[in-house]
Amino acid sequence: MKILLLMRSCIFTARGGAEVQVDFIKSALFRAGHEVHITYDKKADVKIDDPQATYHGLPNRGKLASWKNYRIIKELVADIKPDIIYQRVRQGYTAIGAVIAKQNRIPFVHHISADYACKKNRVAFDRKIFAGLISEYLGRYGIAQADLLIAQTNTQSKMLADNFKLESLVIPNGHPTPVEKAPRTEPPIVLWIANIKAWKQPEIFVDLAQRLRDTDARFIMAGKKGDKRFHQEFLKMATPVQNLEYLGQLSLEEVNAWMAISSIFVNTSLPREGFPNTFIQAWLRSVPVVSLNFDPDDINTTENIGFLSGTVDNLERDTRALLSSEQMRSEMGVRAKLFSLNNFHTPVTDAAYLREFNRLVNSSPSL
Repeated sequence: MKILLLMRSCIFTARGGAEVQVDFIKSALFRAGHEVHITYDKKADVKIDDPQATYHGLPNRGKLASWKNYRIIKELVADIKPDIIYQRVRQGYTAIGAVIAKQNRIPFVHHISADYACKKNRVAFDRKIFAGLISEYLGRYGIAQADLLIAQTNTQSKMLADNFKLESLVIPNGHPTPVEKAPRTEPPIVLWIANIKAWKQPEIFVDLAQRLRDTDARFIMAGKKGDKRFHQEFLKMATPVQNLEYLGQLSLEEVNAWMAISSIFVNTSLPREGFPNTFIQAWLRSVPVVSLNFDPDDINTTENIGFLSGTVDNLERDTRALLSSEQMRSEMGVRAKLFSLNNFHTPVTDAAYLREFNRLVNSSPSL
């Protein structure tokens, strides 16, 4: 079986959640003996070194004008002759993948990457309004044409049904078995990892560290900088806080190493996440998650493996409660690891992808 993973970025050009998950899917397909092709929009000085897949660089026209790569992608599909086109992150490539798949009578799979992709979003009335409208409606068209629409959570699946009357299959994000052997540190580490963007609200974690300066906990932040001006403002806030350390951007392996020695993971994002990889990375390493606004499918609360705080004051309260009780952290951590191994372990999610891809190919009409 040949699979084309139609993406604007890959693990070598970006380290977002979508790229990490596609890399895991690629490896699962490769191990199962399938031929994998991955597209990415070219960036300067990017080196691709991956024997598990063939990578195809496309002109980088930006997110809103990515639809202009239609002809190039059509020619690529004609050359590769894939059995399936899989696409993740709703934008211009969603429609392109759907149209070209239909032209070639092959299945098209779209995987939802965030909650916003399950909604009919309003486009900002600014100088980019026409490009924004094109991207929004191409995305809507593409998900409606998918032969298989995959959601990350039951919440997303319900949103797709309510907003678009579309059926979807839930396959959550997966992560492999932790390999780190380092013990928890003392004093305990409270960890925050995300891109330094306004909607991730890193300033709230800075405030949390200041509120809990009476404890002996270390507050560690890491993440890629986004907007230059916002990053500078963030550094002005974070640098003077004595119990806080900002590490900058880390590799996936470095993130996992910090997760393994941390006692608490904190998420401060606005409620527009999909299913953060960091939640699963923490749970697999027996680390409770304290989240300000977001709890995918209410897992943190219903499984009692963390907290959904809701307010900044409650965020302080919940983090303080965990810091004051090693037993609570341990018990939550044990439950978190067991639940994540049963639901978010790559052997579980890989099997779901392989099953569905094989089903689609076996049930699709021959070319």
